[in-house]
Amino acid sequence: MKNKLFKYISFFAALFLIVSACEKTDIQKANEAYDFSKIVPIVQGVNGPANATQTFSESYSVNYYRGGSSWSWSATGATISSTSADGHDAEVLFADAGQAVLTVTETTMGGITSEPYEFTVTVAEFCPMTRDDFLGTWVGTETGDSEIDPLTITFIAGANANEIVAEATFSTDYDYDGNIPAFLSDVFTGWGETFQAGNGNEGDVVIVINENGSLSIGFDYWGQTLPGPWDYWYFGSGLWSGCGDAPSMDFDFNLDWDGSAPGTAQYTSTIHLEKQ
Repeated sequence: MKNKLFKYISFFAALFLIVSACEKTDIQKANEAYDFSKIVPIVQGVNGPANATQTFSESYSVNYYRGGSSWSWSATGATISSTSADGHDAEVLFADAGQAVLTVTETTMGGITSEPYEFTVTVAEFCPMTRDDFLGTWVGTETGDSEIDPLTITFIAGANANEIVAEATFSTDYDYDGNIPAFLSDVFTGWGETFQAGNGNEGDVVIVINENGSLSIGFDYWGQTLPGPWDYWYFGSGLWSGCGDAPSMDFDFNLDWDGSAPGTAQYTSTIHLEKQ
C-alpha cells in the first residue's frame, strides 16, 4: 500500500513539474505582448566635442543603442563626411568658423522616426602656426593654486618637431639650490622645494603642439625635489590660436604625486598666454 501511495505522489509531482515548465514566465509573457514595432523613439543625446576647429574633423555618436534602429545625420555650418552602417556614428568636417548645428533622428525597426535632436558646436577660426612661431617670450596670467600676474614664459624648442619646452628657472634662494618650474611655481616656493638635476624633466614642462589647434601636455615624470626627496608628475591640455592681434594659448596644468597614469590633479592652474 505504501509503495502504491508513493508511486501516486511521485506521478502527480512529476506532472506538476512538467506543467509548470510549460508555463511562460511573466517576463516572457510581457515580451510577447509588447509590440516592438510601435516604439516611439526619442534621441537621448550625442557624444562628441562641443568645440571644434575650422578645417578639421571630429567624431560624434548617439549616446545609446537600440536594436533594429538606424540614425540619420545632417548639419548646418558643417559637413557629414561619413557615418557607420546604422548611422550610430558620424564623422563631421568643420569647414567654416562660427557655429555649426548637428541634427540627428532615429528610425526604429517599425519605421517610426523620432523628432530631430540638435547639438550645437562652436567652431574656432584656424590660423596656422609653425613650431618656430611658438618660440620666444609669452606673457599672461596663471590662476588657481598658483596665482601669477603677469606670468612671463620663454619657450624653447623641444626634442621633437612639434614640441616646445617651458624651462624651469635655477634658484639659490632656498635650502637646496635647484629649479623652480614655470607653472605652479607658487606651490613649490611655498613648500620651499626645488627640482634637482638628474631626475625626470628637472622641473621643465614639455608641451606638444597639435595642428588642429590643441595642446597636449602628456602625463610625464616632472622630477624630484628637495627637501624630501619628493617625486612629481604633470599633465594637462588646452588650445592655441594664431588668430587675432597676437597668437594665444589657453591650457589647464595639473600636478600629480601618485605617479599612476592618467594622473590625479592634486594641484591645478589655468594659464593664458599671448605671444610678445
